[in-house]
Amino acid sequence: MALLTLSSLNFTYAGSTSPALKDVSLTVNEGDFILLCGNSGCGKTTLMRLIKPQLAPNGKLDGEILFDGRPLSSLTDREAACGIGYVMQNPETQIVTDTCISELAFGLQSLGMDSDAINAKIGEVAGFFGIGDRYGEKTHTLSGGQKQLLSLASVMAMKPSLLLLDEPTSQLDPVAAREFLGCLKKLNDELGVTVIMSEHRLDEAFPLANRVVMLESGSVLLDDTPENMGRRLRSLPNGGSKRIELPTPLRIYRALGGSCDAPLTVKDGRAYIAEGMKGKTPANEAFPESPERTAAVSLRDIYFSYEKDKPILDGLCLDIKKGELLCILGGNACGKTTLQKLICGLIKPTHGEMYIDGRRVRGGRQKGVVYLPQNPLAVFTGESVDECFADLASATDMPKSTLSERKGMLLEAFGLASLADRHPYDLSGGEQQRAAIALSLLSDPAVLLLDEPTKGQDALCREALAAMLHRLTESGKTVVITTHDLDFAAENGDRTALIFGGRIVSIGESTRFFAANDYYTTAAARMTRPFFKTAVTANRAAELCAESGFRHE
Repeated sequence: MALLTLSSLNFTYAGSTSPALKDVSLTVNEGDFILLCGNSGCGKTTLMRLIKPQLAPNGKLDGEILFDGRPLSSLTDREAACGIGYVMQNPETQIVTDTCISELAFGLQSLGMDSDAINAKIGEVAGFFGIGDRYGEKTHTLSGGQKQLLSLASVMAMKPSLLLLDEPTSQLDPVAAREFLGCLKKLNDELGVTVIMSEHRLDEAFPLANRVVMLESGSVLLDDTPENMGRRLRSLPNGGSKRIELPTPLRIYRALGGSCDAPLTVKDGRAYIAEGMKGKTPANEAFPESPERTAAVSLRDIYFSYEKDKPILDGLCLDIKKGELLCILGGNACGKTTLQKLICGLIKPTHGEMYIDGRRVRGGRQKGVVYLPQNPLAVFTGESVDECFADLASATDMPKSTLSERKGMLLEAFGLASLADRHPYDLSGGEQQRAAIALSLLSDPAVLLLDEPTKGQDALCREALAAMLHRLTESGKTVVITTHDLDFAAENGDRTALIFGGRIVSIGESTRFFAANDYYTTAAARMTRPFFKTAVTANRAAELCAESGFRHE
């Protein structure tokens, strides 16, 4: 039975002449788990916000949306709040109270439920989601994964029949992301909750869905089962290879010209590789060599804590080389962001020494070092993207001619030229992230610190970002990114480091780093490990398979 029906939906943002959605028709049945895919800015967030009346953007809407057989516009605020749940990308924008128990109770209190009923419901929900031990904790003390799980539990306390999630794992480490997605699968399987989720982290999400809907330029490109996607994609011009993001098993399958049933999981992918490599001798491999470089930033025996006897950085030592792209990994709340804030001078270490270009620094903002925080909204100061550039240029006394030249180059490089007049808050999450990165590059810094720069970015945008970062490092700039995107680190990092216990516990050339890890590694490495050592990316795995004479009957 149809729970949600979209018929010939068209939507144009106020002040824009280009439609964000074009003739979108979609039927969502009760119990569906739909994965919404597509490039950043293709309309995923716009579509989901239109389904949630309280979050609907301002603009012109044509077409019809039916929820449970009724026009969406006919629902009362109470019916819409209870029937349709929404989990945002950033839990910081969704959590409204200071303790876990009050957050779980907030929505129920807003409905006017009595205290006994509220206590019974939040006790049940806390038990289901396994957060009972954090019942009385302050929300600001939670990790990113814990906050996102709390947001999900608070929404589910309202007992919605439709759950919308906008890239909910974009700020989570790989372990927390798998746990969160496992909760979604449990909700769908055991409680029959209908789920529509947009996501760029597809290796874990793809196998959970019973339908995958791909959007392109505001229109539905494909709507089918995950199993059929491999075959359907071959019917597109050039196989859609440059415009559609896919999980690693499908990327390797398509690169090798697969014609059998497409693998969706790492387990399936491993079996696919093993079958094609039967009787074949693996191609020769060699690990890349790391060039000798001098240090741009040196950290010696660094300690820092926000609370007494709870160190975040605990004797950390690190040399960041000139002209390298260093990727720093680690779980939520392990100290990655703290490390970047310390390097740029936003905070001071409680003990230890820091050197920039061989000169010891003792705190304060460092000239030539730019830090971009994880939340892009923190850097937007104007009513449009163009105005944000002007504000930043004014604050740094940049000549107008220089501003015009660099702004034009950056907007073009990050695919933002057509969005320069748009309010930053009306951009999609991926577009906001790209705009923030472009702003951070305006002053041409010597050391660029990026906190989760690939968050919410599709494959094309990540490629554009990688190309820009490589141009910076080739010109002698130093780039340090913290990330949960293992594939991006494996493909683009000169070196990769892992923080645990407040220290760097592992660091090395990126291919060697991921090849040496058993758990904190890429899907490609896990799929191909029985045959190859250096296949830590989908492209490299496909290359080595082809060189080895891979053949799948």
